[in-house]
Amino acid sequence: MLSCFKNLKSHAVGDDNIQLKFLKIIFPYILSPLTHIINHCFTTSCFPRQWKTGLVIPIPKKPSAVQKNDFRPITILPCLSKIIEKIIEQQIAEFFDQNSLLSEVQSGFRPKHSCATALMKIVDDILLAYDNNELILLCLLDFSKAFDSIVHKMLLKKLRDFYNFDHTAIKLIESYLEKRSQRVKVGNNISNPKSISCGVPQGSILGPLLFSIYLNDLFSICENVLMHAYADDVQIYISRPPGLIEDLCCRMSEDLAAISNWARLNGLSLNTNKSCILPIKRTGVHFDELPNITLNSDNLKLVDKVSNLGFVLNSTLTPCDHVNNVVKRIYYTLRTLRLSASYTPFEVRKRLALQLIMPIISYAETVYCKLDSASMHKLQVAFNHVTRYVFGVDNFDHISPWSKSLLGVSLQEYFDMRNCLFLHNLVYNRTPNYLYKKIEFLSCNRSKLISVRMHNYKNTSRHFFISTIRIWNGLPLRLRSIADRRSFKIELEKHFSQ
Repeated sequence: MLSCFKNLKSHAVGDDNIQLKFLKIIFPYILSPLTHIINHCFTTSCFPRQWKTGLVIPIPKKPSAVQKNDFRPITILPCLSKIIEKIIEQQIAEFFDQNSLLSEVQSGFRPKHSCATALMKIVDDILLAYDNNELILLCLLDFSKAFDSIVHKMLLKKLRDFYNFDHTAIKLIESYLEKRSQRVKVGNNISNPKSISCGVPQGSILGPLLFSIYLNDLFSICENVLMHAYADDVQIYISRPPGLIEDLCCRMSEDLAAISNWARLNGLSLNTNKSCILPIKRTGVHFDELPNITLNSDNLKLVDKVSNLGFVLNSTLTPCDHVNNVVKRIYYTLRTLRLSASYTPFEVRKRLALQLIMPIISYAETVYCKLDSASMHKLQVAFNHVTRYVFGVDNFDHISPWSKSLLGVSLQEYFDMRNCLFLHNLVYNRTPNYLYKKIEFLSCNRSKLISVRMHNYKNTSRHFFISTIRIWNGLPLRLRSIADRRSFKIELEKHFSQ
């Protein structure tokens, strides 16, 4: 319990009006009674009623927010409730991991999994078909308010029938879910409590895991397409040679009908207006060639590019649209930072650049990995402006003396280092498994040399499992043999800086 309490980070104050920093001060004095309360919860399978009220604070999405859709509701739960939630979550997660019960294609809310790993899996699967000149259909499905639509009785039935939870565990989770309420706070005004009859609690620790369990049987119903999901962002994709377009669309329609039927039986609703299909082909796609694909009797719209988990994919699988989006966000952030640049010390400017701008540049860099020359030039020019901001270099002065000062290496070397670190994690931790299975070692495993995948086109060669593996194989044997991540990172930085 002590470790669960120390891992709490949110200082938001819930409906009980108790602050986390206050609890940390008095924790040694309340440890014994709090332990008794938590043990009593487990022995009686009863979750405390006082910990089941959430405080909802609407956050405006834009300055002139008026309509309810202009706000994003944030729910704050009592701090003490999160301690017992964490204990329950750890026990359930350990049970599912030991028995390999959660589907491999669910990347949401799992250790060593992320949006980037989900994107890598999807894009790499698509690239295999892309390299064979096949036509790929990628369908992005949108569930309307999925977390708020979970049917409690259905969830408990799945825990009992599919995963053999015993009676006391079912009763405790039922107590956790039922008779919950929430109040809305706007300024100093707080509404009366409103009961919640369905869904998992927003802002909770246990809720995301329960949602993943609820969605878990969805991934076994499709017969034709491949699937992957990050929480409720479900994607299906299928490929065929260009001459089999009719068969391609027919097979996808069949599995979409199966998904729609599953959603209806499980109390979830698919939003056809936000769901879409991205056709992908190396030589481009003519939308007129594709038959209509329907979902709930509505034709799904075809798009030539789409933002997928924060990464912009297009119909030719080139990184130009994503890079354009990244560059746009860099200049927007820089425009804001420059307003106070003359009053900001150098160290603060450097920290702002590393913490605000570099995450924009490096997000999912393992997906596009090695950019084409045009895209890399756009990104490099934007990064040069970041360097000018940090070091106070005038627009007419040459940037070369400072080009490697911000990161210690060039921008391309920075990408190569981060990609090697990610590959090191795959090689030694074997997580996530769906990416580790794509690695094929050469005959002598002690050398940690990895086979480079055969490919037909230059665009394919820039992907992670080709370009990064080439860099990895070029590292000295002593460097590839370092199993500790921290030691490997230090030596890798020395290698690239030389």
